[in-house]
Amino acid sequence: MNDNYGHLAGDAVLEGTSALLLSELRATDVAGRFGGEEFLAVLHRCDNEGAMVLAERWRSAIERANFSSADGCSIEVTISLGVAQYNPSLLSTDDLIEAADQALYRAKDAGRNCVRSAES
Repeated sequence: MNDNYGHLAGDAVLEGTSALLLSELRATDVAGRFGGEEFLAVLHRCDNEGAMVLAERWRSAIERANFSSADGCSIEVTISLGVAQYNPSLLSTDDLIEAADQALYRAKDAGRNCVRSAES
């Protein structure tokens, strides 16, 4: 994105994306930027099915959002999401994050702009 539209546009898309994601969270949930263009959300007392529903709402909202560059060019943005639910086989926080990351890679491999679960 930065190469095509510049860093200011990339920053604006990240800010807009995070605002959309945060708008869907409950007061008990926590989210933040996890890497360059990655976000991580911890959904308190939410099962895999509920997390998948929320992830799909996020995906759809980002796809419909109107982002634009400083010169007014429209920027189409999509998001790929990986979902993982805590279970006893995931022995640490790192294991849970790795499971979500692997689901994210499956979403990207499936053509991007989709949601995949570690459980499927």
